[in-house]
Amino acid sequence: MKNKVLVLGLDGCTFDLLDPWMEKGFLPNLKKIKEEGTTGRLRSTYPPVTGPAWVSFMTGKNPGKHNIYEFLVRKPGSYGEFPVNADNRDGQTLWEILSAQGYRVAVLNVPMTYPPQKVNGVLISDFLTPAGKRDFTHPPELLDEIEEKFGRYYLHQRTIEAAIFTSDNYIATFLEDCLDMMRYKCAVAKYLMSKEDYNFFMLHIVATDRVQHTLWNILDPNHPHYRADLAGRYYDKVVSFYRELDKQLGEIIGTFDSSGTVFIISDHGFCTVNHTIDLNAWLLQEGYIRLKGGFFTRLKYFLWKRGLTYEWLFGRLGMAWGKLWARILGKYWEKLLAAMAKSKFAKSPMNFVTNLILHKSVWLLSLKDVDWSQTRAYCKTGQGQIFINLKGRDPQGTVNGGKEYEELQQEIIERFRRLMNGLTGGKSQAEIYARQEIYSGTYFDEMPDITVIANRDGYQAGSFVDFGSNRTVSDLTLLTGNHDMHGIFLAKGESVNKGSSISGANLIDVAPTVLHVMGCKVPKDMDGRVLTGIFEEGFIERHPVAFIEAAVSAKEVRSEMSPEDQKQVLEQLRSLGYID
Repeated sequence: MKNKVLVLGLDGCTFDLLDPWMEKGFLPNLKKIKEEGTTGRLRSTYPPVTGPAWVSFMTGKNPGKHNIYEFLVRKPGSYGEFPVNADNRDGQTLWEILSAQGYRVAVLNVPMTYPPQKVNGVLISDFLTPAGKRDFTHPPELLDEIEEKFGRYYLHQRTIEAAIFTSDNYIATFLEDCLDMMRYKCAVAKYLMSKEDYNFFMLHIVATDRVQHTLWNILDPNHPHYRADLAGRYYDKVVSFYRELDKQLGEIIGTFDSSGTVFIISDHGFCTVNHTIDLNAWLLQEGYIRLKGGFFTRLKYFLWKRGLTYEWLFGRLGMAWGKLWARILGKYWEKLLAAMAKSKFAKSPMNFVTNLILHKSVWLLSLKDVDWSQTRAYCKTGQGQIFINLKGRDPQGTVNGGKEYEELQQEIIERFRRLMNGLTGGKSQAEIYARQEIYSGTYFDEMPDITVIANRDGYQAGSFVDFGSNRTVSDLTLLTGNHDMHGIFLAKGESVNKGSSISGANLIDVAPTVLHVMGCKVPKDMDGRVLTGIFEEGFIERHPVAFIEAAVSAKEVRSEMSPEDQKQVLEQLRSLGYID
C-alpha cells in the first residue's frame, strides 16, 4: 500500500458557510468531494488557535507533547513570554516521518513551519516568517525560482484588516488582497506539482481565516452587528472569493494523481463574537490578582478605573481617529492605508497617533503592576488561558501543589461558569477545562492550568494586552467572527467510503490516518488515531493499522528567536488582531 496523499488546509473553514453554498451550486468541486467521499466535523485542539492547532495536526499530538499552546508562550521560570516558531516545536512532523522513509514531500505555507526544516522534497514556511527574511524555503534556491516565475512571494497579507473598521470602502481592497494571495499560492502549488511527482503534497490557505475574522458580520444575518448595507455591497464579492477558491482547488485536485487520496481539512471552525471578556480584569475583580501598593501603581489603577485603557486608546479613540481621516481624505484614504501598511512605523492606521504618543505607555496599568507575592492566578496573552501562580514553577508562586492547587482550579472554573451562565441566561455553551483534562506529555507542567472557550456564546475570553479594559465584559471586539471547536473534514480516494459521514473525528487524527493510507506505521506516541471509519468495508482487515516506536527528533528545541525576529513576529500578530 503506497498511496499518494494530497492535503488541502483551509484555515478556519466551516460547514456553516460551505454547506449552504454547496447546495446552491457555488462550490461544485467541494460538493463533488463531499458526494464522492466521506465528510464530518473535525474537532480542533485546545485552544482552537491557528498556531497550536496546526502543530497538533502535523504531529498528531496534544500541546502537552509538542510544546506549542499559543502564538506566545511563557518563558520557563518567569512571568514573561515570547513568540514561538518551528524551533520551539517538539516531536516529529508528518512530513519528517515520511521523508525519513524515502517519500517525496511538498509542504506549502503550513503555520508554524518557520524556520523551514529539511525534508525530502520542498517546504515553504508560513505567514509568521519575520518580515524581510528570505530563508523561508527548503531548498533555499527554491525562492528565487518561484519569484522569477510569479513575482515577489505573497507570504504576508498586504492590506491592513483593522482599517475596515474605519472605512467601509476598504473592504473591496481587502478582499482583492485575499484573492490575490490565495491565487498566488495556488499557482505555486500547481507549478510545483507539474515539475515533480510527489508522494505527499500539502497546501495551506490562510485567506479564508482572514475573510471570516473580518467580515463575519456580513456573512451571518443573525450577527448582532449585521450590516445589511455592507452585505448588499460585498456579500457577493465574498462568495466570489470562495467560488474562486473552489475553482483553484478543483484544478489542484485535477493535477494530483487520480489514484491518490485527497483530504480537505480546517484547523477550527468559526462563529459570531460580539463581546470580549478581559480575563485579567475579571481575575482582578475576583481578588485573584493583587496590585502593588506603591504610589505610581495606585495612580495608574485610578486612571485605569476611569477609562485610561488600551481598549479606549487603541480601540475606540483609534477607530474614531481613523473614521475622521477617512471622512476628510475620502478616496485618498485607501492610498494612505496602503502606504502605511508598508511603513515600519505602524501596522494599523487606527493606532498610528496613539502608537506615537502612548503605545506601551508607563501610564497604563499592566502586569508590571501586579504584586506576584499576593497573586493566585493570572492570564497571559492569548485566548482563554489562565495560569495559577504555582509554587515551584512560578518565580513568586503563592499556591501549593496538590489539593490546594486543584481546589483553586475548581473554584475559578465554577466562578467563570457562573459568569457565563449569568451572561447567557443559563444557556452557556462555554467549554471550561482544568489542565489535567486536556493536556498530557513532557510539557504538561508548562500548559495553562485552566482553559476557557466561550466563543460559541459570542464572547472571546482572554488577554490580548495585560489589563486591556477596565470592564470584565466589553462590546469592543474588532474581529466580528472568531474560532470555534469544529472545523471541516472531507476525504476522497479509492478506498474511502462514498457519500458517507463520520463523527467524532479530531484534528490530531489526520496525521496517523494519512500515514496509514500511505502504508506507514503510526508512531506510538501520537495521541491521534487512524480514522478507520472513513474506509470501505474490508479495507482495515486487509491493511490493519500497525504501530512503531517513536523516533527521537534530531532537531534541537530553541528557547527563543532573536530579539529582532521576535519584534517582527509580534508586529505580524498585532496586524492580524491576535494581540494588541
